[in-house]
Amino acid sequence: MLEVLYIGFISACFTNFFDDIIQEGMILERYGKFIKNKPLFKPFGGCLICTNVWVAVLMILLFNFVPIIFNILAIFGIANTALKFIIK
Repeated sequence: MLEVLYIGFISACFTNFFDDIIQEGMILERYGKFIKNKPLFKPFGGCLICTNVWVAVLMILLFNFVPIIFNILAIFGIANTALKFIIK
């Protein structure tokens, strides 16, 4: 049961991180501009809630099959989320 909560928390944190890096002035700004106003790409960055579903699926797969990648992405997500709380 704790694994489910852990994966859910990490998924939300990483989705938050992903949403930040596709914004203007960030590393994936081009991707962010590409998906803007394209309904087909809404689940892949156009909508935070829609994107979270796919990030959660990816995190479940990584958690079970490639845990080192899961842990690296978890660190990015948690660090980004924690930093947002520290800055505000």
